[in-house]
Amino acid sequence: METLARKGYMKKDEVSNLGFCEACTMGKAHKQSFPKAKHTTKAILEYVHSDLWGSPSVTPSLSDSKYFITFIDDFSKKILVENQTGKKLKCLRTDNGLEFCNNQFDKLCRESGVKRHKTCPYTPQQNGVSKRMNRSIMDKVRRMLTETGLNGEFWAEAASTAVYIINRSPSASIDFEVPEALWIGDKPSYNHLRTFGCMAYVHTINDKISPRATKVKMLCSTRRVCLRIWVSEQNQEAEISRVQKKKKTVTFSNDLVQVREESEDTEETPSSGGVDSSVVPTDTEEESSSSSSSSSSGLSSDKDEDNIELNDQPGNLDNYLLARDRERRVRRPPSMFEGTDFVAYALASAEAIELDEPRTYFEALKSKDGKRWVSASDEEMDSLRRNYTWILVERPKDQKVIGCKWIFKLKPGIPEVELPRYKARLVAKGYAQIEGIDYNEVFAPVVKHTSIRLLLSLVVNQDMELEQLDVKTAFLHGILHEKIYMDQPEGYVEKGQEDKVCLLKRSLYGLKQSPREWNHRFDSFMINKNYKKSEYDPCVYLKGDSNENMVYLLLYVDDMLIASKSMKIIKELKEILSSEFEMKD
Repeated sequence: METLARKGYMKKDEVSNLGFCEACTMGKAHKQSFPKAKHTTKAILEYVHSDLWGSPSVTPSLSDSKYFITFIDDFSKKILVENQTGKKLKCLRTDNGLEFCNNQFDKLCRESGVKRHKTCPYTPQQNGVSKRMNRSIMDKVRRMLTETGLNGEFWAEAASTAVYIINRSPSASIDFEVPEALWIGDKPSYNHLRTFGCMAYVHTINDKISPRATKVKMLCSTRRVCLRIWVSEQNQEAEISRVQKKKKTVTFSNDLVQVREESEDTEETPSSGGVDSSVVPTDTEEESSSSSSSSSSGLSSDKDEDNIELNDQPGNLDNYLLARDRERRVRRPPSMFEGTDFVAYALASAEAIELDEPRTYFEALKSKDGKRWVSASDEEMDSLRRNYTWILVERPKDQKVIGCKWIFKLKPGIPEVELPRYKARLVAKGYAQIEGIDYNEVFAPVVKHTSIRLLLSLVVNQDMELEQLDVKTAFLHGILHEKIYMDQPEGYVEKGQEDKVCLLKRSLYGLKQSPREWNHRFDSFMINKNYKKSEYDPCVYLKGDSNENMVYLLLYVDDMLIASKSMKIIKELKEILSSEFEMKD
């Protein structure tokens, strides 16, 4: 009801204080937010979070698994903590699941000297680190299975890949450091990684007539010594060993191409499933490109291992083209940039860079045009004071105080016509606002382009008068309904009240809800002046009962167009607007 009264649907004197409502309390009761755990770890394995994911109804994996358990080191945020550091686990945080609360596990922790931290029953929020990590892992698993088209039985392989990637990805909780780097004390390698589920070709050991390679899908490339693949033809999983990249030397002559290969490890390592180690991850484009190149030149190329096989018989290379002699690809800019004048853009950018616009108040004060910038700042502060934008209060202890910033702009004038304009604007640092506390809704409508074109068409066809004007410091006319505290502006801190902060009363520029509050203020003003809103565009206001006395007003944030056949009606509307807002014609 208070909202209805604020929006003008009801009169304020008709709304009484409803007071406490027991039914609302009983019907809307919910848990309070859980505070973040306050513990600081200084080394790995000091504090470890753990949780179990899965259920009997989960689709069995290739190894018939239905569960996985995560261990997250609190210091490094590394998952799957390993006992390879020479350090002992000190404290383990888990829930009260039977997998953790049993005699065998309790005995193991006591014998190992591990301290237990258990959450309260039915409060998974207290084990948030593990729960959130399980969610992150399964989100990645679902995305990988969806993208590759693999069915649910591959979830364990996808989960292993997800954990491996998370351990080697920056984490916001540790200032965007990499968990693996904190764990091993060095930068991890990424060269061996391959896309999960990507197409690969594996050299197979068959008879002389059968194909020399089998198409497979790469399941896991997280191990440095071997790769895990899925052979669709045999409907089975296999592991193959990696080999070191070979160094190749290619020599061309008039009659043939000779290749000498040097390798540090020339012995091929056998692997399970009758598969050897020449693995070529590729995609469809590279596959077709490789096959066409092979058929035309008599050479076959493996992308990953750089192997080159030669035709046994010397061939005629009269038509053979070296790479330097081939026709080069013509580079063209994307079609979206066709017709773009890059020179004009560069000149405009250069002019903008050359403008001497200070970034802070004290920088403006010390600049060569310091007096003009200070004058512009004084003008802005006068406007803020006239609109009673804030009042000074004691700094609150239970609410965050946002900052503010001066924005300085130099608008170049027209030589011998208009002088340059120095403008200063005080804006709040709205990015520090919290949704639900400092603001709720932020949407504010603007007039549609179709409405503008329609009005201009009416002006031309009916010979109407048209005026354009805007509202000075429009957002300052909006009234705030939330309590927002802001630091005093730089250069204008009140003497003797340096410890106080500004309690905002008006919607200052930079606040997320400022456009919406300004639109509400202007809308209620126009409705009170008996103007009607268009049913098709909420920013079109009109008044009148005939073409002769009809007046239209279109609002785009703080700019407006007014059109009517009568110039007298337009002047009357401008006077009404000027009585409430500071207008610029």
